[in-house]
Amino acid sequence: AILALALFLPLVFLVTTDRRQKQDALRVSEQSRALVQSVTDSSVDGIIAAEAERDGTGDIRSFRVVFANPAAAHFYRMLGRETTGNRLEFPAFVATDFFAQCVQVVATGARYETEFS
Repeated sequence: AILALALFLPLVFLVTTDRRQKQDALRVSEQSRALVQSVTDSSVDGIIAAEAERDGTGDIRSFRVVFANPAAAHFYRMLGRETTGNRLEFPAFVATDFFAQCVQVVATGARYETEFS
């Protein structure tokens, strides 16, 4: 019985430690998410995250909006469009090469930054 108890105690400690580590990681993740959400929500600049949609050959055909902060959503509503879940479209007067620039970001990982006014 003593041998079984000696083997059982470390196992309980490992399970408890593992559970504690997962809880700590989840708490840190939630805090990070809340911080990023706070920053993007309070930004006066529009921030959009989009996912590339590819055709059967692997070429990028469009981008689907997966996140838009309130400033970006307001811009889209002024244009009569919704944001999240829809294809990313910008009117030609904003940036004629916007789609090509987005494809370049996906292909190279290089940052693209522009200002619309």
